[in-house]
Amino acid sequence: MLPTPTSGRLLLDTVSRSFGALKAVDGVSLDIAPGEFVAFLGPSGCGKTTLLRIIAGFERADAGSLILDGRPLTGLPPNKRDVGLVFQNLALFPHLTVTENISFGLELRRESAPEIARKVEEAIALVALQGLERRRIQQLSGGQKQRVALARALVLHPSVLLLDEPLSALDLKLRRQLQQELKTLQRRTGATFVFVTHDQEEALSMADRVAVFNQGRLEQFGTPQALYGQPASRFVAEFVGDANIRDAAQLAPFGITLPPETLLVIRPEDCAIGAAADAAPVRREGTVDAIDFIGPHARLRLILDGLAEPWLALCSGSAAAGLEVGARSVLGFDPAGAATLKAGA
Repeated sequence: MLPTPTSGRLLLDTVSRSFGALKAVDGVSLDIAPGEFVAFLGPSGCGKTTLLRIIAGFERADAGSLILDGRPLTGLPPNKRDVGLVFQNLALFPHLTVTENISFGLELRRESAPEIARKVEEAIALVALQGLERRRIQQLSGGQKQRVALARALVLHPSVLLLDEPLSALDLKLRRQLQQELKTLQRRTGATFVFVTHDQEEALSMADRVAVFNQGRLEQFGTPQALYGQPASRFVAEFVGDANIRDAAQLAPFGITLPPETLLVIRPEDCAIGAAADAAPVRREGTVDAIDFIGPHARLRLILDGLAEPWLALCSGSAAAGLEVGARSVLGFDPAGAATLKAGA
């Protein structure tokens, strides 16, 4: 097993990067703790990959500072930053074997042959590639290639490992398997991981904390529970899961009085349907507009009487079994359990 690092604190202070008139990264500040698993989450073009490349040294920052374990990174080339990077396309050498790919960085460092052999053997065991040492990259499955890329980065013992959507090209079942393996691997090594993804479920299930980006700006940085339960902006509430976001006028028909500058964020799973809505403090009848079955659950869209904007509800598949599009039902929820936002946030 690789030794557990005691380093990896990464500080970003008002980091910015522009490409012409486009502000790809706009004054981002983050404090990432040693051994933390952090996800950069956001839609395409939000700046998350640009920021990752700035940390790695492949892009320069126009302003701001980056400090790793007390050492400024500004001006340092990538190979002097004590940072590893797993690219989205993996960037493996197809003409080399598994062992040769993993040892490549160690050879560039001119480490001794016995030391290289020892470290490569440890890295191969860490990512469970025993028996595949002599295979070439084109002979491996997608999941095995991912493990080679991880081993090649981890064998250098970086304080921080950066991962740029490394699982995006995999099918759903393999992606979920590797998500769990990657989290286990991070815990075993103790290294700081920064993982870029546009997949909300992936970020929430893997990361200790998630940084949500929008148009180059950091919208919120917090635990998955905080982002989902107490979103700091409307963008976060809508991007991190589904949400019914309603203002005072939209809630008045429920008998709810709300300050005009306040919005309620009501998650679909907090909305009861049919008989289950009888116990809810507020209820309203409506018509089922759409039903999507998602494994054991069903996502319903309802048009409530007198209200123009559809409502989303999530219930068990059995609870939705008797419903069909056009059926009448009741939606209920408890406003006391809803998160609040300031209008315009």
